[in-house]
Amino acid sequence: MSESTTGAYVYQQIVKSTAEWAADKTVIVENVWLFERRTDGKIVTKLSDGKHCYADLDEYGLSAWDAAQLGGYEGTKEEFYLSLGTLDEKVEQVTNLVNSLDGKFAETPDLPSTPGEDTLTYQSGEATRNFSIGQQCRVYEEKEKDYVFYQLYNITAEKKADWRVAGSGGTSSFQEKAVIKLSSNQGVNDAALVGKKVTVSYSGQQTELIWNGEALEISIPMQVEYDVTPESASGYASPEAQTYVAVGGNERQISLVYSCEKVTVNVTADDGGDCSGRTVTVKKTSDSSVIGTGKGAQVIVKVPSGTGYTVSVDSFSGYLKPSDQSFTANSAGRIVSFEYEKIVDAGITFDKSKSDPQNITGEINSGVIKMILAKFRRCLCKKTKDGEVTIAYLRDDNSNFYEDGTAAKLDGTEGDVMVDFPEFYYKWVKVDNNKFTYRFAFYNVDGTYKHVPRSLVGAYKGYMTGNKLYSRSGVTPTTNKSTNDFDGYATARGSGYQRIDFQQHCVIAFMLYAKYGNRNLQAVLGAGGAVSGSSATTTGSSNATGITDTQNETSKYVCGLGLEGVFGGIYEWVKGVIINNYVWTITDPDGSTRNVNAGTTSGWITNVAAENGPFFDMIPTNVGGSETTHYSDYYYENSGGSLVLARSYYDSYTGGGVAYAGADSGASGTYSHFGSRLAFRGVIREASSVSAFKALSVL
Repeated sequence: MSESTTGAYVYQQIVKSTAEWAADKTVIVENVWLFERRTDGKIVTKLSDGKHCYADLDEYGLSAWDAAQLGGYEGTKEEFYLSLGTLDEKVEQVTNLVNSLDGKFAETPDLPSTPGEDTLTYQSGEATRNFSIGQQCRVYEEKEKDYVFYQLYNITAEKKADWRVAGSGGTSSFQEKAVIKLSSNQGVNDAALVGKKVTVSYSGQQTELIWNGEALEISIPMQVEYDVTPESASGYASPEAQTYVAVGGNERQISLVYSCEKVTVNVTADDGGDCSGRTVTVKKTSDSSVIGTGKGAQVIVKVPSGTGYTVSVDSFSGYLKPSDQSFTANSAGRIVSFEYEKIVDAGITFDKSKSDPQNITGEINSGVIKMILAKFRRCLCKKTKDGEVTIAYLRDDNSNFYEDGTAAKLDGTEGDVMVDFPEFYYKWVKVDNNKFTYRFAFYNVDGTYKHVPRSLVGAYKGYMTGNKLYSRSGVTPTTNKSTNDFDGYATARGSGYQRIDFQQHCVIAFMLYAKYGNRNLQAVLGAGGAVSGSSATTTGSSNATGITDTQNETSKYVCGLGLEGVFGGIYEWVKGVIINNYVWTITDPDGSTRNVNAGTTSGWITNVAAENGPFFDMIPTNVGGSETTHYSDYYYENSGGSLVLARSYYDSYTGGGVAYAGADSGASGTYSHFGSRLAFRGVIREASSVSAFKALSVL
């Protein structure tokens, strides 16, 4: 064997039988043509690939007669075979014939570019030759940085060539081809992986490949160690970097698999309420870091596999918030469902058999009750036309500022300071002979609930100037005026203006009972320290604390529900009650009237008409308790006619409270410790902004 200067190998003839060649497992070097004549006269040719022994190589069957015809022999078949001489002569002759076959098997030409469907010929020196089916060519590929062999598999009837990569697929024996594919447990064609980078590093070099849904290929020099590092993908557990050593001539399939749990969160309400505005949050259980969030009735978040996570939804006004749910991401997908439960109503139950003021149980300051309480807010109020006002809310923690933080004037120059009493419904339910329940709701649940319409009540004790009643800070409350006087001062403000009425008085009592579960509110809020008379305590002591209830107050006005002086300080004449011989005639906001029998003896209140429903009437029916038992407030009565009601009591006496009832004075009586409080019933509009409110005139 010898090697020429062009790199071509020349081999001597080796004569073996077919059986001997089949048994020979020697790997023959690449690109050597081998010829074998079999006993049936057929000549078989094979092209070595440097990887297989003779028996394992593909063969190209060609009989001597076929080869002679293709080579231009013009005699008959019999003449051709007679012309064949010794084996040596025959091999030499067949070799010459094959070499004359227009390059079909003997030539592997170099082409300047990858062959296509129109590549049917090539140049062999000066001659133009036709490619034949099965023939190969060689092209230097820049991408591969090496030669790639192509083979002609077919020529169609339309004379179109079908070229395909031959043999080794174009991979050099001196390189390894790495074929990299990205996928996830969400599917082979996961769009979330498109655009992800794969970095291949070796010998100080780095190459970045971009995944676009098709296999990535790169050639690595043999015997070189290289790393394949995928880019992380949000919401997925990313595959680890992989390290290999390149094997010459090898094609390595590398699969990089991302994994996550696709969490589909469905949010509904049991009454079909709109959940499109709900917010879903998925947090990592270990450190509460947010994995993903979204808004809507259906939210999809991907969680990296193996991660512990907690799914939660936000609060939804009027509904019970579903409990959080926790999982570990261990599957391809998971459906998580949340259903909000409509808060229909909430109730508090009183036990008449107990003298303890804390005889109230149930949903104290929770559920619907808490939601109703949250709507009691201070605001500034301006009359915009007869029977209509516009309000702007003040900060809950400090009334000196509007809700947006702008400084507010509470002295009357920007309107009256009022408390917004929200609309709600209530229902009395008898439990047994000792227990009764009041249920509260935002709507008439079963058609039998009583309606409390929205209204405004002055945040301070009433102040009269110019024969009109106002609610202002920094003034001395007006006293020594009759109920008739206060009616006139209030109505002089215009349609809808009035003094505090009986329903508002009852709302104050029951909402504070529902808030604290205690009928002795002096024990909770304090008795206060405000005084009455000509030197009555100036209004505004609660401005800096906003609507915050006082706690055991001993020096200033007692506050509750945003009302300064909710009891104590000075009496408040109440509208809507006329008393004749212990029969109270109540006029409700809708104009309807009803009669209720009151107790005939003065004393500490033990029972009220509200205990027997259906209205929560704070009308004393029995006495005999004390300042620390039952309702813990006092009742004064008179057997005369055309009497009126005074609430609150005066100064800081223990008899005062939300149940206190002074039912012993006439409508024309005037006293130094009696006043009232401004209120409004009519159209209430909320200003679009503080600046819009401030632009309104004070009427």
